[in-house]
Amino acid sequence: AKDGTLWFSTLNKGICTLDKNGNTRSYSTSDGLLDNNVWGFLLDSKGRVWAGGQKGVSLLENGKITNFTLTMIGARERITTIEEDRGGKIWFGSN
Repeated sequence: AKDGTLWFSTLNKGICTLDKNGNTRSYSTSDGLLDNNVWGFLLDSKGRVWAGGQKGVSLLENGKITNFTLTMIGARERITTIEEDRGGKIWFGSN
């Protein structure tokens, strides 16, 4: 992130951060993520965090989590990749 925070996706513990002072923070299903198994991950140009998994995509923006299920985004299987194009559109890839 622009402030030096490192973001990590995991396959069993959701999303974790490590800031420049060594402080950690994690986000999981208990915080509102759809899934703790994060296969696709993106920190976009607006500073938003996208996490894709077997149930859909979670968006973390300004400390709030918004979820988009597979049905909502038109996917049949887990989200394995998330990308942003030059125009700022977010794209999801599924298997």
